[in-house]
Amino acid sequence: MVQVLENLYRQGWWLAVGQGEEFDRGVAAGVIAERLDQHDKHFAQINGSLAHVSEEMHTVALTLQQLANQASSREETAEAVVEALKESNVSRATLSEQRFRPWQRTGFLIGAAFGLVSIATTIILLFNN
Repeated sequence: MVQVLENLYRQGWWLAVGQGEEFDRGVAAGVIAERLDQHDKHFAQINGSLAHVSEEMHTVALTLQQLANQASSREETAEAVVEALKESNVSRATLSEQRFRPWQRTGFLIGAAFGLVSIATTIILLFNN
């Protein structure tokens, strides 16, 4: 529409009809008003786009915050697991210290064997007399 009015204005078609200076000013005002309307529409589109960008930025910020929270939660979980594993290793080491060593087991087996032999000898001697 703006292009049509500008073309008509440039061609000077109103002079053929016999219009005067008032018509010239009216056409110029109409062209300016039409341009302003187009600019207003363009600014409204820009404002709408900026509002959309703002909403998207807010969404991105929330997502980023959620990711940060999840990362800190994972760190806390990892630290708890590390502590549990350390405690498990300590308790395992304590249990291994409480168990008998191989030389202790050998001594126990030798002592048990002597004990069984002495009990068997005693029983045999008691029943043979």
